[in-house]
Amino acid sequence: MEKFKTVKIQNQVWMAENLNLATYRNGDPVLHAENADQWKDYGIEGKGCWCYYKYKESNGRKYGKLYNWYAVHDPRLLAPAGFRIPSDVEFKLLVDNLGGCNDARKKLLSSNGFAALNGGWCDWEGMMSEDSINFWSATIDPESDTAAFALGIYKKNLEFGFDYVVGGYYVRCIEGQENSDENTSILFSE
Repeated sequence: MEKFKTVKIQNQVWMAENLNLATYRNGDPVLHAENADQWKDYGIEGKGCWCYYKYKESNGRKYGKLYNWYAVHDPRLLAPAGFRIPSDVEFKLLVDNLGGCNDARKKLLSSNGFAALNGGWCDWEGMMSEDSINFWSATIDPESDTAAFALGIYKKNLEFGFDYVVGGYYVRCIEGQENSDENTSILFSE
């Protein structure tokens, strides 16, 4: 069983590194988008995929992999055994446990804690951006099947919101069993 760096924040145990797996839990491969055209095509087809930031393998060693939400939500499970994809409620609790949005941003970036690194993100067309670090949750927007909940860490702030499922974000897993459908669709209000 593969070991992952973790950090305990209050009652939650989080991975202290971005997910960097190329297979689902059952061993099936997650499609690798090697360029922007493949990323866009896989998204249009509704297929789970991953890429390296700027499509460079060296970025994978530092930042892990960017996944589209189809990979995150695949029934073959992207999270390794003993972990799950966190819900929006669990991300909100993480931020609350770190002192709220203003304090949490700095603490999430701290190298001796959650250790979020600015490895950018990928839009639906496969174009890369460096303006934030984004993490998928297991929560789909109840108003639309084309958007899912994400946490974004920007240069000056931290935001929660829904984004299109074909974007490429990082995944931070939390220890525990898979969420039930009930738990992944609960939304919080700020």
